[in-house]
Amino acid sequence: MKNYISIRSLSFLLLLFSSCKKESPISIVGKWRSVSVYTIQDSGNYKWVPIERYPQFLNFSNEGRFGSATDVPGGSGSYNYDETSQTLILHFEADAYGNVPGTRNLKVDELNRDKLILSYSLTGSNTAYKTEYTRLN
Repeated sequence: MKNYISIRSLSFLLLLFSSCKKESPISIVGKWRSVSVYTIQDSGNYKWVPIERYPQFLNFSNEGRFGSATDVPGGSGSYNYDETSQTLILHFEADAYGNVPGTRNLKVDELNRDKLILSYSLTGSNTAYKTEYTRLN
Protein backbone atom coordinates (compact mmCIF):
# COMPACT_ATOMS: atom_id res chain seq x y z
CA MET A 1 0.00 0.00 0.00
CA LYS A 2 2.88 2.37 0.81
CA ASN A 3 4.43 1.75 -2.58
CA TYR A 4 1.13 2.45 -4.32
CA ILE A 5 0.74 5.80 -2.51
CA SER A 6 4.38 6.71 -3.20
CA ILE A 7 4.06 5.93 -6.89
CA ARG A 8 0.79 7.90 -7.18
CA SER A 9 2.32 10.88 -5.36
CA LEU A 10 5.43 10.80 -7.53
CA SER A 11 3.33 10.55 -10.69
CA PHE A 12 1.21 13.48 -9.57
CA LEU A 13 4.30 15.63 -8.90
CA LEU A 14 5.87 14.72 -12.25
CA LEU A 15 2.66 15.59 -14.03
CA LEU A 16 2.38 18.87 -12.15
CA PHE A 17 5.93 20.01 -12.94
CA SER A 18 5.88 18.88 -16.56
CA SER A 19 2.62 20.70 -17.31
CA CYS A 20 3.71 24.04 -15.82
CA LYS A 21 5.59 26.08 -18.39
CA LYS A 22 7.37 29.20 -17.35
CA GLU A 23 6.48 31.95 -19.74
CA SER A 24 9.38 34.15 -20.66
CA PRO A 25 8.64 37.84 -20.16
CA ILE A 26 7.78 39.85 -23.24
CA SER A 27 10.75 41.99 -24.16
CA ILE A 28 11.40 44.82 -26.56
CA VAL A 29 14.78 43.24 -27.33
CA GLY A 30 14.96 41.95 -30.89
CA LYS A 31 14.58 43.00 -34.50
CA TRP A 32 11.41 44.79 -35.63
CA ARG A 33 10.05 45.91 -39.02
CA SER A 34 7.43 48.64 -39.51
CA VAL A 35 4.29 47.35 -41.20
CA SER A 36 1.76 50.20 -40.91
CA VAL A 37 1.27 53.79 -39.80
CA TYR A 38 -1.74 55.48 -38.24
CA THR A 39 -2.57 58.20 -40.75
CA ILE A 40 -5.26 60.83 -41.18
CA GLN A 41 -7.30 60.32 -44.34
CA ASP A 42 -8.85 62.94 -46.63
CA SER A 43 -12.13 62.35 -44.77
CA GLY A 44 -10.49 63.54 -41.54
CA ASN A 45 -10.59 60.09 -39.98
CA TYR A 46 -7.54 58.15 -38.90
CA LYS A 47 -6.80 54.63 -40.06
CA TRP A 48 -3.93 52.15 -40.19
CA VAL A 49 -2.25 52.19 -43.60
CA PRO A 50 0.22 49.46 -44.64
CA ILE A 51 3.80 50.47 -45.34
CA GLU A 52 4.65 49.22 -48.79
CA ARG A 53 7.96 50.96 -49.48
CA TYR A 54 10.93 51.74 -47.27
CA PRO A 55 9.93 50.11 -44.00
CA GLN A 56 11.82 51.07 -40.89
CA PHE A 57 13.87 48.43 -39.10
CA LEU A 58 14.64 48.70 -35.40
CA ASN A 59 17.05 46.49 -33.50
CA PHE A 60 17.14 46.55 -29.68
CA SER A 61 19.94 44.68 -27.89
CA ASN A 62 20.12 43.26 -24.37
CA GLU A 63 22.94 45.72 -23.66
CA GLY A 64 20.67 48.78 -24.06
CA ARG A 65 21.79 49.64 -27.59
CA PHE A 66 19.59 50.20 -30.64
CA GLY A 67 19.95 50.74 -34.36
CA SER A 68 17.46 51.94 -36.95
CA ALA A 69 17.40 52.00 -40.74
CA THR A 70 15.09 52.31 -43.69
CA ASP A 71 16.70 52.20 -47.12
CA VAL A 72 19.49 54.25 -45.48
CA PRO A 73 20.98 54.15 -41.96
CA GLY A 74 18.63 55.91 -39.54
CA GLY A 75 20.83 56.28 -36.51
CA SER A 76 21.86 54.33 -33.48
CA GLY A 77 22.70 54.79 -29.83
CA SER A 78 21.43 53.72 -26.45
CA TYR A 79 17.88 53.27 -25.23
CA ASN A 80 15.95 53.11 -21.98
CA TYR A 81 12.65 51.24 -21.80
CA ASP A 82 10.49 51.62 -18.70
CA GLU A 83 7.81 48.92 -18.72
CA THR A 84 5.86 50.54 -15.89
CA SER A 85 5.36 53.90 -17.59
CA GLN A 86 5.55 52.35 -21.09
CA THR A 87 8.11 54.91 -22.21
CA LEU A 88 10.96 54.30 -24.60
CA ILE A 89 13.73 56.89 -24.81
CA LEU A 90 16.14 56.70 -27.74
CA HIS A 91 19.47 58.50 -27.29
CA PHE A 92 20.85 59.00 -30.81
CA GLU A 93 24.60 59.35 -31.33
CA ALA A 94 26.33 61.24 -34.14
CA ASP A 95 27.66 58.99 -36.89
CA ALA A 96 29.47 59.03 -40.23
CA TYR A 97 26.15 59.09 -42.14
CA GLY A 98 25.26 62.60 -40.95
CA ASN A 99 22.90 61.60 -38.16
CA VAL A 100 23.14 64.08 -35.30
CA PRO A 101 22.90 63.43 -31.56
CA GLY A 102 19.49 63.80 -30.00
CA THR A 103 16.81 62.21 -27.89
CA ARG A 104 13.42 60.89 -28.93
CA ASN A 105 10.71 60.04 -26.40
CA LEU A 106 8.23 57.40 -27.50
CA LYS A 107 5.24 55.74 -25.88
CA VAL A 108 4.87 51.98 -26.14
CA ASP A 109 1.15 51.62 -26.84
CA GLU A 110 1.35 47.86 -27.29
CA LEU A 111 4.03 45.22 -26.91
CA ASN A 112 3.50 41.51 -27.28
CA ARG A 113 5.52 38.64 -28.73
CA ASP A 114 4.81 39.66 -32.33
CA LYS A 115 3.68 43.30 -32.31
CA LEU A 116 5.05 46.65 -31.15
CA ILE A 117 3.17 49.94 -31.51
CA LEU A 118 5.14 53.11 -30.83
CA SER A 119 3.63 56.59 -30.70
CA TYR A 120 4.75 60.15 -30.16
CA SER A 121 3.37 63.63 -30.51
CA LEU A 122 5.12 66.85 -31.36
CA THR A 123 5.34 69.57 -28.74
CA GLY A 124 2.23 71.76 -28.90
CA SER A 125 0.39 69.30 -31.13
CA ASN A 126 -2.63 67.16 -30.31
CA THR A 127 -1.82 64.78 -33.15
CA ALA A 128 -0.42 61.38 -32.21
CA TYR A 129 1.87 59.66 -34.68
CA LYS A 130 1.83 55.86 -34.44
CA THR A 131 3.77 53.11 -36.13
CA GLU A 132 3.13 49.38 -35.89
CA TYR A 133 6.06 46.96 -36.05
CA THR A 134 6.23 43.21 -36.38
CA ARG A 135 8.95 41.11 -34.76
CA LEU A 136 11.46 39.54 -37.12
CA ASN A 137 13.16 37.30 -34.53
